[in-house]
Amino acid sequence: MIVEYKTNKMKQSIELTKIWDFLCTRHVLSISTYTKSTIWSASLFYITDTKNQCLYIMSAENTRHSQMFLNNPFVSGTISDQTIKISELVGLQFSGQVFLLKDEDEITARKLYELHFPIATQFRESIWKICFTELKLTDNTAGFGTKYCCIANE
Repeated sequence: MIVEYKTNKMKQSIELTKIWDFLCTRHVLSISTYTKSTIWSASLFYITDTKNQCLYIMSAENTRHSQMFLNNPFVSGTISDQTIKISELVGLQFSGQVFLLKDEDEITARKLYELHFPIATQFRESIWKICFTELKLTDNTAGFGTKYCCIANE
């Protein structure tokens, strides 16, 4: 469960809504992972699960980043628009953990993923869940440097 830094409940709700609205209207993220002395990043398609406040990605277990997820689930990443105008920049930074889904969780998430990306039915790659520990949305359309920050419940 994600909660906003500030204690004002109304503001918390509005800011979380802005973050989830952004997440739900995008579909590609960049994720970074590390193990020992190796750092790696990958771009992946994702879908949102607003009810459980997480993302699902599809990736083969033998990819470099997936092997690293299995050794260390802690990740960071970004999601952003490609714009040349700074005043139109909206982007999200996140940290969290990635988990390989199995059994019923995997079946449920795969159905959602394939519904959103029908081409995924042609692949039997693994489904992973990203659980957030922190989210920070920068939205210059709301005023230069406007930020909405959230951290996970302990």
